[in-house]
Amino acid sequence: MISEERLIELQEFIVMPRGVYTYLHNTERKENAEDIMLNGFHFEGYLDYTTDQISGIELIELKYFFHQRGRYGRYTVILQIAQALINKYSAMASDSRIHFSEILSQSAALNAESGETTYILPPQFTRGYFDQDKGKIFENNLFNPALDLEVFNDNVKFLKQNKQK
Repeated sequence: MISEERLIELQEFIVMPRGVYTYLHNTERKENAEDIMLNGFHFEGYLDYTTDQISGIELIELKYFFHQRGRYGRYTVILQIAQALINKYSAMASDSRIHFSEILSQSAALNAESGETTYILPPQFTRGYFDQDKGKIFENNLFNPALDLEVFNDNVKFLKQNKQK
């Protein structure tokens, strides 16, 4: 069980940047968390299939997350994306069935063995990770929640051409 003091430290870390949407993802291995910080977060379908969006403002929200998702691993990856960036690309895709998380992939989407499409969120959207056993936060030096890559515009064009309305 994570101490109240450590949860408060994590909460303060999460709410520090304003104007971002925050997503949490648990993983079993430290190596996975570190790989996500360096190479990006791989996900199938939509971002919210393997993450939980939280505000971080209410401590009970973090307690609930750890209660519900604790079995998925001891390392909690914190993803944060600027609200302005999500709003920009959501508006560009508003006339389609495209989700912003499909657009914010740093490389072309790949088809996974499961039949789902796999995307890679850039490592700059990873704020860091929290080691639940040690109660320690590891920050990502690459973190830049407002990063707007040219490939995102390319993704909008590609997805609009290839995804049914």
